[in-house]
Amino acid sequence: MYFGKGWNELSVIKCEEYLEYLIRVNVHKKLSPSNLNQKVKVIYRFLNFLGERNIIDQECISPFKKYLDNRIFARNGQKKKISEGKMNSVKIPRIISDFLIFLQNNDYRSVNQYKKRILSFEKFLGVNGANIDLFLEEGKEDFLFDQIEKYENMISSRVSNEEITLATATRDLNIIKLFVNFLYSKKLIRKKYTIPIYLRGRSKRDNAYVPKQKMIELMNTIYDYSHHVKRDLSIFLIIVDTGCRPIEISNLKFRDIDTIERTLSFECGKTERRKVKISTEVMSVIKDYLQIRNNYNPKTDNLFINCKGEPITSSYINFIFYSANLKAFGESLYPAKAFRHTYITNALEEYSFERVSKAIGHKDWKSTYYYYNRSTKRLLANTLSKNPL
Repeated sequence: MYFGKGWNELSVIKCEEYLEYLIRVNVHKKLSPSNLNQKVKVIYRFLNFLGERNIIDQECISPFKKYLDNRIFARNGQKKKISEGKMNSVKIPRIISDFLIFLQNNDYRSVNQYKKRILSFEKFLGVNGANIDLFLEEGKEDFLFDQIEKYENMISSRVSNEEITLATATRDLNIIKLFVNFLYSKKLIRKKYTIPIYLRGRSKRDNAYVPKQKMIELMNTIYDYSHHVKRDLSIFLIIVDTGCRPIEISNLKFRDIDTIERTLSFECGKTERRKVKISTEVMSVIKDYLQIRNNYNPKTDNLFINCKGEPITSSYINFIFYSANLKAFGESLYPAKAFRHTYITNALEEYSFERVSKAIGHKDWKSTYYYYNRSTKRLLANTLSKNPL
């Protein structure tokens, strides 16, 4: 920061200039705010140390102190907003509480997402001077559908202005459809709701395909750079060999592995429990991991655990793939789900449609048919000619 003859010659201007320099570098390199904060804290502590010993003028510390004080103030304000948001989220109308219970009882997942969307509709009603609890009364059907039509117009306008996509509009209106079904089941209204055709859309689904050579590069990168080679390589190869989801790996228990029959039993909220055969090579790597698993001081019977002996999460599994991609290619090209897509695409060329759908845990054949429909000549040209293991 300072290239002078003595620290006693350090000026406030020099300190301000260096702080501005740090901020510019942070923005240019697209580093996180915490990275900049840490540097400023170190400098502040050192200057404070020099100031206490009268080596520098106390005024020199002021630019860094002011910056840190502003950061603390902003962070506290953010925390206050979050806590207020949590308090407000508790006070939800009775009809919405009943609606969310209705969804849970009918086995709908991601209820929190539904909650956010129905609260958006409630907010819309509030702007128009209506209370959503009003629809707990009978005889409000015409008023409800009048409000829904206004809500459709608002969403249509947002789509036209490219504020939201058509797929988002469909999701927003789908919650209205479920809400109307709920009122219909309570016999509070006599008709159901259908999303207008012009507001129906589907999000673009990813169909990333991992070429053979890229797959091998990632495998070698994990082998060369991972601090937990046997564990991370086992996870990587299981996904490559079975096309399973990261959450299914994090859910694996000791009872789910059969080293004699070479099978793994996968289970998650999206699908029923299923048993999948794995290759000899992958099982060999898993056995190597099992020999050193106790070094992690396990606190659970989950098959894969972290450094603290706790179950490894699906987020961390995605991070393993992310880190390997950065090392191998300098950017994240092939996440874990890309290997699932690759497996399905290849499998559909070798096995029956029904067998593949069952093996990868699709409840609905439409999900499998999506991959079948996407199996173009370009993908076939990249199909693995042999097991890369």
